[in-house]
Amino acid sequence: KLIVIIRRFISFLYSFLFFLYKAWYNNTNKYTCPAFVISVGNLTLGGSGKTPMVELFSSLLSSKNIKHVITSRGYKKESTKNLVVSDGHGVLSSPALCGDEPFMLAMSLPSVPVLVGNKKQILHQACLQFSPKSIIVDDAFQTLCIHKDIEVVLIDVSVNIKEYQILPLGRLRVPLKEVQRADVVVFTKSNYDIGHKKEIMQLLSPYLSQKNQLVLESNYSISLKKYSKSSGCFIPYSKKINSASVAISGIANSRIFNSSLASFCNNIVDIKTFKDHHSYSKKDFHLLHLYLNEAGITNLITTKKDFYKIYNQFKNTTLFILDVQHTIKQPEKLSKYIDNQMAQYYS
Repeated sequence: KLIVIIRRFISFLYSFLFFLYKAWYNNTNKYTCPAFVISVGNLTLGGSGKTPMVELFSSLLSSKNIKHVITSRGYKKESTKNLVVSDGHGVLSSPALCGDEPFMLAMSLPSVPVLVGNKKQILHQACLQFSPKSIIVDDAFQTLCIHKDIEVVLIDVSVNIKEYQILPLGRLRVPLKEVQRADVVVFTKSNYDIGHKKEIMQLLSPYLSQKNQLVLESNYSISLKKYSKSSGCFIPYSKKINSASVAISGIANSRIFNSSLASFCNNIVDIKTFKDHHSYSKKDFHLLHLYLNEAGITNLITTKKDFYKIYNQFKNTTLFILDVQHTIKQPEKLSKYIDNQMAQYYS
């Protein structure tokens, strides 16, 4: 009971501090850059699928021939500097220096510049260096010091409703009512509902406006891909893996990754799970090699984010990834919304 009381007090204190933080920035001038800014964020700590959603928005802009840049703070990056991860012609950094998610975006979207660092500074740098028509800002819902033209918020409906309480009682980074600030709300991972989807949607419904917001749903599409060492590319793998395999992941919510493995492999010998954004050490690699060699296993299945941190260490191993993508249920609505908003901005 004492622990619950302490958590409730910390939760109240956290909410109060956010109220002060918001009040402060509501009375200061926001930084505005000369490009159309799309922010992709969420209400909770990790796992809602921000990075695949950034990739989806980038692909959508590319399909419209809209020159754009992606910026991120580069969570857990080793470098303290603002970095150009990719200039749209080649990757200029490493997962450790710039952060695993920006690096993954740079590798997945080779023609799109990716920058990491202080949000205001890199927005300014991106505009000066690349003159984009639009900038996608990763994880900026809680960033109140910059002007955003479209505020996208993801709501993960694949989790327990208890997670929608303020930290540390749950995983909410801001009060639920903050979803009112969003222009686009996407309920993600609808096809991985554990029975709480309806309750979560009802919980958010008092703060949503069908008139003023675009409210969408998306499914999580998972596919198996094999890494081709000769071409350096991922190749869709339509067959099921029959030989013994080990799976490894370091992501915020590994439940979907772990539960999906059986659909793609008949013989998962072991699943090794690390914390989100795990930085693999020499000891980790040594123990994994030892385990694979002793068991005579040559297949390793991982996430795309983890792949770029480990693939150089497994040159004699067959590597697979479970790739994830958001599938918007009414994609034409999102496409039309972006067209309309950008037309107004540039009119």
